[in-house]
Amino acid sequence: MVETLFVTNRPNYCHKRFAEAVKARFFYVKHPIPDGIPGLSLVLNGLVNSRSLPDSDVFFSESLMDFYPVYYKNPRGKKIVLIAEDTLFKLEKMQQFKKGYILRMLERADGFIAISGLCKKLLMKYTDKPAKIVYPFPHKEFFHVKSNIDSKNILFIGRGDKTKGFPELVKAVKILREKDPEWKLYLIGGCSDSVASEDGIVPLGLVNRMEPYFARCSLHVHPAIFDPCPATVFETMNSGMIPIISKNVGQAEIFREEKLEKLILDSISPERIAAKILEVHSMDKKVLSRKSKKLSMKFREKDRLKMFKKEFKKLLNDSK
Repeated sequence: MVETLFVTNRPNYCHKRFAEAVKARFFYVKHPIPDGIPGLSLVLNGLVNSRSLPDSDVFFSESLMDFYPVYYKNPRGKKIVLIAEDTLFKLEKMQQFKKGYILRMLERADGFIAISGLCKKLLMKYTDKPAKIVYPFPHKEFFHVKSNIDSKNILFIGRGDKTKGFPELVKAVKILREKDPEWKLYLIGGCSDSVASEDGIVPLGLVNRMEPYFARCSLHVHPAIFDPCPATVFETMNSGMIPIISKNVGQAEIFREEKLEKLILDSISPERIAAKILEVHSMDKKVLSRKSKKLSMKFREKDRLKMFKKEFKKLLNDSK
């Protein structure tokens, strides 16, 4: 039986379950050198961890950042990297030295698992190594919740990373409220820390239960500059909430395949976001809600784990 080592720091739930599906052992990357020292932290921590990295037939790194120890040790085993981050999206704007370093890391890998077609398309700009696509799944399912699709309540879920588009969404909701004060935006997660509470704008921070807000809102708007494939999109769709996403969110390709391209933003300017919200809210929301919920049923944990095992095995064979 092929032995796999999962190299990670703090694993995302989906990625952890992917690793468990192939019965991987876990190697947790330690950070003895403080994070945030440009050009040094990742390199030095990678070198330090490479010394304690055990042998394995396959090394499966959760991200390019977690690949550093494997890169430095350069063991004989197969080297597979999960592409589920924004590093490649930012690559062209990086300093030449850092960009070259990452390109060398890509060449050291034997293959890749991308969590969306968007991620694979980005990856293929920089390597011709084999890559498979396996979409993620909800960390928790919400089929038991029924979204109030007639409301004018909007939901955003995310950390305090402004590339996820929440500052533009806040401005968009303010535009909507100029003509209709019924519109209201709820923000869940670290994004709330940089948003002031005011009429129609409700930053909630971290919440113990998502259900009340899933039931209250009709639209989940995620106008990210780039997001590989956020599981929250599938989670809100479970409840029948209608998603609106930017073209640089991993689910956009799926929406196009399912003839739901009307739910994709062509621009993330506040004005275009506001216009898209009004457009979608004026459509047949029962049909959109039903289609959203049905589509999310294709992305359940059990099925995705089966797909991961199948694609991971194929990748190991393709990367010989």
